[in-house]
Amino acid sequence: MKVRRHRQFESNLPLMGLPCDHDSQGRPVGVYGSMKDDIPQGGRTAHTIEEAREAMGIDWMRWRSTNQEWNDLKEAIPPAYTEFIGAQLMDQLQRERTNA
Repeated sequence: MKVRRHRQFESNLPLMGLPCDHDSQGRPVGVYGSMKDDIPQGGRTAHTIEEAREAMGIDWMRWRSTNQEWNDLKEAIPPAYTEFIGAQLMDQLQRERTNA
C-alpha cells in the first residue's frame, strides 16, 4: 500500500501486526490532516482525492464533496487491513472449533 498507518486493534483474540519496514516501503502518501501538506520527516499527504483513494485502496467514496470525502477517507480503515485482521480471526475461530 502507498499509505502507512500504524494502528493497534483491540480484541479478545490474539492478533498479530506486521512489523514496520519503512526503508523498503518508500515515501508514503498520507491521508490525514490536510491535502497537499509536506511532512518534515519525508512524507506528504495526498495531493488529490484520487491519490488518497488509491493509497487507501478505497475507490467507492465518490458521492460527497471533496472536503467531506477527505474527512471520510481520513477515518477509514483500508480494506487490506480489514482482510489481514479478518483472516487472523477466521483462523483463530477455526482452531477453536477444531479443538472443541
